[in-house]
Amino acid sequence: MSDLAAWALRGLRGQGARGDDSGDEGDGNDNNNNDAPPAGNTLAADEGPPLTAQQMREQRLQRMQAMQQQQKQQQEHQQHEAVAKNNSGPQPMDIDEASDAKKPAPKAPPPVDTASSSSSSPNEKKKRKQQTPSSEGDSVRKLQRKKELLLRKCLQIALANTSTTSDSAVAVLDTGSTDITVQSMSEVLALRLSLEATDLPVSLATKPLMAYLAQSHQVASEELKTLQQQSTRPADPEILDILTEIQRQVVNYAATCLQEPDLFPTAQNSTEQLANCLTNTLTADAVNVTYGVNGLSSSFYYSVVEELLTQDAEALERVVKQILEYFSHLLSKVDNVLDETGVDGGALQVVTALVNLCMHKKVALTVTQHDTFLLPAAGTPQAAERVTPPMPGNRLLQHFMAGINPPYLRRSGPGLEKHTLLGLCLRVGTPKNNPAFNGSNILRQSLPAMEAATNQQRGQLRVYQTACNQLLMNLIKGGPAARERVMDWFRDALLVNVGASATRPDPSKVSSQSLLLNLSVVLMKLCEPFVNSESKHSLIDTGFLSSPSAHGGVFTTEGDWAVSRLGDSDHSANDHHPMDDYNPKNAFIPHVCFFTARSLHLGLASLLSQHDNLLRTIGHAHWVITNRGGDLLSDPHFGMYVARQRAQEVALYQDDMVEQAMRFCNLLAKVLHTADVEHLKRMPEHFVSDICDILTSIAKRKPALLRGLKFGDTFRMVVKLLSPTYASVRIKE
Repeated sequence: MSDLAAWALRGLRGQGARGDDSGDEGDGNDNNNNDAPPAGNTLAADEGPPLTAQQMREQRLQRMQAMQQQQKQQQEHQQHEAVAKNNSGPQPMDIDEASDAKKPAPKAPPPVDTASSSSSSPNEKKKRKQQTPSSEGDSVRKLQRKKELLLRKCLQIALANTSTTSDSAVAVLDTGSTDITVQSMSEVLALRLSLEATDLPVSLATKPLMAYLAQSHQVASEELKTLQQQSTRPADPEILDILTEIQRQVVNYAATCLQEPDLFPTAQNSTEQLANCLTNTLTADAVNVTYGVNGLSSSFYYSVVEELLTQDAEALERVVKQILEYFSHLLSKVDNVLDETGVDGGALQVVTALVNLCMHKKVALTVTQHDTFLLPAAGTPQAAERVTPPMPGNRLLQHFMAGINPPYLRRSGPGLEKHTLLGLCLRVGTPKNNPAFNGSNILRQSLPAMEAATNQQRGQLRVYQTACNQLLMNLIKGGPAARERVMDWFRDALLVNVGASATRPDPSKVSSQSLLLNLSVVLMKLCEPFVNSESKHSLIDTGFLSSPSAHGGVFTTEGDWAVSRLGDSDHSANDHHPMDDYNPKNAFIPHVCFFTARSLHLGLASLLSQHDNLLRTIGHAHWVITNRGGDLLSDPHFGMYVARQRAQEVALYQDDMVEQAMRFCNLLAKVLHTADVEHLKRMPEHFVSDICDILTSIAKRKPALLRGLKFGDTFRMVVKLLSPTYASVRIKE
């Protein structure tokens, strides 16, 4: 009975039960330090942790005091409830319990004969009563052991005077108690985040704070899902509650670090840390913050965004703005898809990070509402601002760089690709001076070697263009307001690049060839759903072309950059009969369709025309050199021309892009030949010329790319326009 009394009075030291000390020391169990602390000796009393940790904790928990007061009242009740519900057997957690294996296994109780249980002697009943406290004590110790291992696995934390303290890969915290409860998770995590980097193990000191929190959230989520899916033995409810609390507190502290970076020593650059977590999702050993065991909505990043929206929506806007500035700075250092000098992984890694950033619809809307998402409006002082690129100190180099990077207006083609987010993304393409096709030895390289280099670069470019399309899709899915801002950016891109169709475009006014080509590629990708669905072709309302309020001046019939129409060279049809009553069933389909047709005119069609001019120049140079008896292999100018040809063909003749362009051109031809006379007169002339030029250029240079494609609507359009009724320049009714 004395041993039983000693066991029952454990944890009451300092309250008059001094006889318990001898009983605890005599049983030889080294788990006595897990007993509950004396009353009045909790963390809220005078004998708390060090002053600095207390101050840090008070700053962090000032918004959660009301909730913690309610939780504190339920602490004692939940502890007793957890012990009552505890299962005496071990829980199947994915945690190493090698130290428990060293302890001698408890002897199995003898089988109970149910037939003779009613006739048991008083001594046997007394013996069974004496065994019950011991089995309950083992259950409590096992539960405590599981909690300690849970902290080690999820948070890489060990409380002082516990079994996991000796682990060198964890941070040891002295909270004044060894109790691990749901209510203590907030204080334990706050104390861990308050540690300096010098107080942490090497494995934790080198890991940024946001990456640590993301990893803790991921491990806790996976462990919780594993325990919840068990069917053989249900998990302990208290363990599940602790895992859920770890998830919640990790997200809460991450949101607080983004709002108040000065709160914890290692959270000074928390926004940049989160940006790096989004950037490093392609790295094998990095923590994927967008991975969730139950989908995107259960990921660490999504949960942090939701927490910021709950606490302070303005803080979310501020964080997104800082991340966008960081990503824009990284993209400005990258010139092409092969360049990895500006950032590890190149532009693909940054665009992938932007895709991850815009997975949340509220974030996507915030990105499109950013000040630098669009160009300054036409006619404003900001639009007329003249930007001069930085020049080197050498005057000779200044003269050379002035021809490559001339000054430009803020609202122009160069301004679009250097000062807007989507422009920075779409300006990246294959290098103009491609290192794989060196002009000095291009004529001596074998054809298989050049084809292998071409296919490799096309693969990299295709992956990058796919990432850009995913970014656009995430922005469009941000809601009607976000979709409208994206279409406004496309409208600006087409308006400032009206000079791209010239034979020699002005680099101070027009964007680069890479941006113009990528612009066509991403727009054709947006057209895929209705291009491949014949039932949606009727939704392409041609009234869009005659509605200035809809196209925003892209298909204007006035001014220097007026778009000529098929029916009236003086544009009188559009001027006298504007279709301002344009009311389509689906506004997005005609919007994207005709913007894509315009982008093909400024992008792919113009680039193919320039490439044909280059091929004619190469043919002429070849004729001149051979007639003079010169050596083609040693001629530097001829080698330079051939190297430029190879570099351009990497992007111009991509299989996927050519197939998409041919399918879209055939659809555009169907729109032309099915339109009535009144609408056909309002169609831009370049629609017909672009369809024919793109088809003939591809058929002449790369006929193999046209295999398996159908051109029935293109043929019917040509027959209709060459018929006596439509053959004249001015269509007559």
